[in-house]
Amino acid sequence: MEQCFNPVVMAGGVGSRLWPLSRASFPKQYQQLVDNEHGHTMLQQTFIRLSGLKFGLSQLICNQDHRFLAAQQCHTANIDAEIVLEPMGRNTAPAVILAALRLLEAGTDEPMLVLSADHAIANEPSFRGALVTAHQLALLGHLVTLGIEPSFACTGYGYIRCGADVVSSSGSDAKGINAGFKVDGFVEKPDGATAQSYLKQSNYLWNSGMFIVRPSVLIEEAELYCAQLLHHCRLTIKSATKDLDFIRLSEQAFSQCEAISLDYAIMEHTQKAVVVPVNCGWNDVGDLQALWKTNKQ
Repeated sequence: MEQCFNPVVMAGGVGSRLWPLSRASFPKQYQQLVDNEHGHTMLQQTFIRLSGLKFGLSQLICNQDHRFLAAQQCHTANIDAEIVLEPMGRNTAPAVILAALRLLEAGTDEPMLVLSADHAIANEPSFRGALVTAHQLALLGHLVTLGIEPSFACTGYGYIRCGADVVSSSGSDAKGINAGFKVDGFVEKPDGATAQSYLKQSNYLWNSGMFIVRPSVLIEEAELYCAQLLHHCRLTIKSATKDLDFIRLSEQAFSQCEAISLDYAIMEHTQKAVVVPVNCGWNDVGDLQALWKTNKQ
């Protein structure tokens, strides 16, 4: 059976560490900061690199101030996505929970693919291969994240500590293949010596912030670990309105949602977290040095 993804692309940040290139009125994800032959912006590249995968419902979550910029770039690149407007920034957990609730409301529980609109990926076939593996694990009820195989002792990224092997069923004989690892822990950005030790131990991966999970599984975990946030997300969905081609979230309802990352709200607590390693030339283009490195690849 062909695998189907429901992409959820988060484009709400302002990229303050890349100022003055990235600024509140024109954030980095709407710019062509990473070299590519077609002149696509980072937002456009995020969708285009998924070419060849089967999509269900695509959602783009962005700040309401950038709604026409987002719509124009989607139109130019033939990206078919529902654009959900946040009235203010509330970090990643509310955005992802809202996207999951909308998918369940639409009657689909195919895995959602949560991506940031400001990542650069040099080896797209390797990236897509990891997504296929992650999809298999998500169907088994895991909450999957992609872990980047570290190429140097980086102090600017969080890390994931890998635990036991995780097996996915494959083929009619139902024999398992090693597809990833249980997440043994999330680690904050380390100092230089600690990062060197992680590199030598080889069971640490960079935390990419990319997730693949069935919407129902995410909501079950939200019930367990951030029920109050889930409650306010449900109220936000109920009060959302259609405005032209946009889904507009109520400022009054959305402001009650806690500003918290998905890592802190769910991933650091869930017993269902697994990580799929990938070596795909990934960079989150967080600052000017990262941008320079990305364009040198």
